[in-house]
Amino acid sequence: MDSSLKLSVQWGLQTLKDFFELGINMPNGPSPLINFSTGKGKGKGQPLTIADICNQLELMVASMHFRMTGEEIQVQMLSIRSAKSPQSQISFGAMARDYFKSGERIQVEAQAATQQMAQSLQQYRSEEMLAQFRSSLRFALNDRILCNLGERWFPGAVVGTGICTDEDLFPYLVKTDSVPGAPSTTISVPSDEDAVCVQEVCFQLSELRFVKCAAPPVVNQKKSLRFAVGDRVVCRVRNGEDGLERWDPGTVTFLWPELPGERAWDMGNGMSGEYAAVVPYKVDLQRGNWIYCHKDHHTLIRREGMAPQTRARGVSKRMEIRTNEDGTRERIDHETERRKLLVDQSDDSDS
Repeated sequence: MDSSLKLSVQWGLQTLKDFFELGINMPNGPSPLINFSTGKGKGKGQPLTIADICNQLELMVASMHFRMTGEEIQVQMLSIRSAKSPQSQISFGAMARDYFKSGERIQVEAQAATQQMAQSLQQYRSEEMLAQFRSSLRFALNDRILCNLGERWFPGAVVGTGICTDEDLFPYLVKTDSVPGAPSTTISVPSDEDAVCVQEVCFQLSELRFVKCAAPPVVNQKKSLRFAVGDRVVCRVRNGEDGLERWDPGTVTFLWPELPGERAWDMGNGMSGEYAAVVPYKVDLQRGNWIYCHKDHHTLIRREGMAPQTRARGVSKRMEIRTNEDGTRERIDHETERRKLLVDQSDDSDS
């Protein structure tokens, strides 16, 4: 059994930035080879796990910070990947020998907090400060996001923001969707950053892991879709620089495209399953690239010309009052595409 490995470590850019702000100056590039071995108490000859590597890295960073500042720090690993396949995050419970060989380079992301930082969270106990914290968050109640739970990301809806506990302040409380192999549950999201949570939109091919994790299982591919091959549509993509929703025009080029790559996922502890094999649409965007649309839903894909006139930060609204070129107004249900002309110009309700 492999109880030790020598690996080179490359920290993520966001991690390097966070560490630097705490006074930890890590090299911006691969480190010299570090010898990782099984933790104490595991027994001689026990195989090295990803968790052993994470524990050693957390201790290494904490010790380095203590030597430099004399202050204790808490470090938590967020993800670990092979430099050969950085798109695939590895489960902390996996055997290291299954993914790495001595001399290889790994890419890691982590977060850290000093005791002073933890104590400073107490200031958010006041309603005023808590409101300020909530207003700084990227997502709001009912927004759809994907959360990083290690081996896979889980889609869900934000059901709470600025959640205080005795020791921590969590940006979000999320009710995850039920997926084959894992029931719905409520989780606390530790930080408001892309390494931990991302907005649910139509993702690019480079973000295939998000497509797979967000796509619901397809029971019947014969179920009619709202759009056909050749239809002009707009798709919800990542928010623009102003933080508001962005819809890119394109053309539906394929119905029920099959997703590439492995379908199986396994988080251990009896939680495992398969990703959806297909998604409703493949869309060629007008700007040159293409995307998968993982769900036939008005918050992700609409007919061309139906992008919201008033853009939101979070989930797109189903009901919208639109002003036409001739000055008339109509209420549109984006789920059914039903329209109602508003005769009484004083009726400006979105409900």
